[in-house]
Amino acid sequence: MSKEFIVNSDRTFGEVIGWINDLYQKKKWVRLTANTGKKRTPSQNNAIHKYCRMVADELNEKHISAYIDSPILKTPIETDWTMEMVKEIWRSVQGQMFPQKERSTAALNRDEVNAIYDVVHRAFIEKTEGMVSVMFPSREVEENVKHKVVSIVR
Repeated sequence: MSKEFIVNSDRTFGEVIGWINDLYQKKKWVRLTANTGKKRTPSQNNAIHKYCRMVADELNEKHISAYIDSPILKTPIETDWTMEMVKEIWRSVQGQMFPQKERSTAALNRDEVNAIYDVVHRAFIEKTEGMVSVMFPSREVEENVKHKVVSIVR
């Protein structure tokens, strides 16, 4: 049996305590797992993918090549950046910062996504000497961009 609760008020706290008490009285054995921090949302997951795609596009527009190691040719192969390449960098940072999390971004909460973004963003700025600086996609950023485009067109 598995049940998930979100406890964010005295009322839901009381409901969970009551449920645990009832279950314990019936079964005499209960295992609980608790997590704090809000999970990342589907929108935030989409934003991670969009961010990786935007970084890849920006790197390619600035003519900053990616290199793939080739054991056959024994020299790196120059190529364009892809969303997946940038996401591998994201996952590498995620693994170092949050080793207890699985490799999937689905395991992250909102604060962890923000922390990883800060590190990845700073690294791209440093490694490209400021040529690549992509803001994490958000509704607010998108609205500002749309507003600026409309202002320029008028």
